[in-house]
Amino acid sequence: MKRIIALFIITMTAFYIGISQGEVCSKDNNLVFNGNFEKYNDAEGWVLYDNITKPDLERKNVYSGKFAISLTKNGMKCAKKYNISVAFGKKYLFSGWIFANTGKGKLIIAEFNTKGEWLNKNIQIGKTSSGKKWEKIAGEYIPQSRNVTSVAVAIVAIDGNILVDNIIFRELKTKQQNNL
Repeated sequence: MKRIIALFIITMTAFYIGISQGEVCSKDNNLVFNGNFEKYNDAEGWVLYDNITKPDLERKNVYSGKFAISLTKNGMKCAKKYNISVAFGKKYLFSGWIFANTGKGKLIIAEFNTKGEWLNKNIQIGKTSSGKKWEKIAGEYIPQSRNVTSVAVAIVAIDGNILVDNIIFRELKTKQQNNL
């Protein structure tokens, strides 16, 4: 009986680890879980500036799929995804689609160390122009310090209301890495 229970625990642990890894890395190697806000028809894995509340889903004006999120400066303005592992010297792409409804938006990366402590450094990747249209904001990021072991990606409403969809953070491979 003990062997059966031990085997069950080992099997369930391997199953859980497999699911977790599958959720973190999708087909396009996106390191952001639920970057398109379609998982569970929810903003699962994302929190607002208070680190508790999930962003509101938008169903009418989306870039792709069924959902986007809505952020407002006057309310809670920032949707964050924490604990994305990064490695010193590797190159990453951070991108997302933002609809500047009545305001502007920007993409930011916050750096953290192995203890999960913020390293007092936010890096702005890009921001939208004015206008009621979907804009792709994208930029490269390379951790410049060995102390940086993880990042949080954030989407911020600078003023007014913005809609956000298809957030991607992935490692950019060199040609040599792709040939392996």
